[in-house]
Amino acid sequence: PGAQTFRSRVTDTLAAVETTPDEITVTFDGALLTTSGTLSGDETWSGTVTLSGDVVVPQGTTLTIQPGTTVEAQPLTDDERGGLDDSRIELIIEGALDLQGTAFSPVTMTSTRVVPLASDWYGLRLTDTSDSTLTVHDLIVEAAVRGIWSDAGAHQDVIDCQVRDVTGYGMWIEYGDGLRDGGDPGVTVTGNTVERAGSYGIWLDNSGADASWDNAVHDVSTNTVDTVDDFALRLDVLDVERVDVDDNVISNVSGSGRGISLTGRTTASNTNAHEIVGNQISNVVYGVNAASSRSMLMQQNTVTGASQYGLRCLGPSTSPCLEAHIIDNTVTGGVNGIWARARNLNHVERNTLSGGTGDGINSSGY
Repeated sequence: PGAQTFRSRVTDTLAAVETTPDEITVTFDGALLTTSGTLSGDETWSGTVTLSGDVVVPQGTTLTIQPGTTVEAQPLTDDERGGLDDSRIELIIEGALDLQGTAFSPVTMTSTRVVPLASDWYGLRLTDTSDSTLTVHDLIVEAAVRGIWSDAGAHQDVIDCQVRDVTGYGMWIEYGDGLRDGGDPGVTVTGNTVERAGSYGIWLDNSGADASWDNAVHDVSTNTVDTVDDFALRLDVLDVERVDVDDNVISNVSGSGRGISLTGRTTASNTNAHEIVGNQISNVVYGVNAASSRSMLMQQNTVTGASQYGLRCLGPSTSPCLEAHIIDNTVTGGVNGIWARARNLNHVERNTLSGGTGDGINSSGY
């Protein structure tokens, strides 16, 4: 940064060199924002920031984005020719991302098109080394391939964000490769909206085996997911962990059509239950499909127009659900209302079922 002077001399055909050089002084502004390449130090973005290539925030560096900022990527190009897609721009966080958006003045990440299109740019990626003590919040991501993607070492909390018009996952929150932060009960994914995603809406995915996650309690609640493919909420956890899935609103899931899919991946005898409570689910194939050796509480959910199962609770024959408590739910239409298998007891009580063409309630053990 600062003033730099460039000098030049001319040599003629007889090899005579000009005595007095011409010179020009150019001032480089070290405060200019990084719109392509790797940050050399901490930066603060505000207003409108236009990216021409991948931007990397390295370890030890903080990118702060002020309220109301729009980060826009040039569509279908990447002058860095790097990242996961060398023809689309990525914002890659290896250090710290300090989002300062608010409910009334969120940060927006989009493309430069007047009418942005899905897959114009790649999206926001938080790598294994990113600072997981900072929450991703009050952020709008649109017109990307993937919206918000957090690697397994990062385990970011994602709160009050919006993702729309993406061709892949809306949110893919991996965890389990790195230590759980001290005092952190688990991963929190709450208050988000995902609309028009070409794949899963929200995916919480234990991709590691770090023992610090044993007995974690994750919160996936008050999210809205509409018009996605295969899974609205896909929750892949270990059975030594618990998930509370409450008060989500889910509609219009195509493909395999899972509204809420909760899968445990190890045998355990934990008696405190996963909770799936107060969710509203419509126009899916399966309203809730839960398979875990933990006990399961499904209560006060409303499922409308599930073409196969309203509420389905089971586990593999070697590790079925310990107990299923399916209470005070309403299932309308579709084929099968409630289908439950448990190792000990099924408690299927005070549910309202109507309009189905198959089994109202199918409850059995192993």
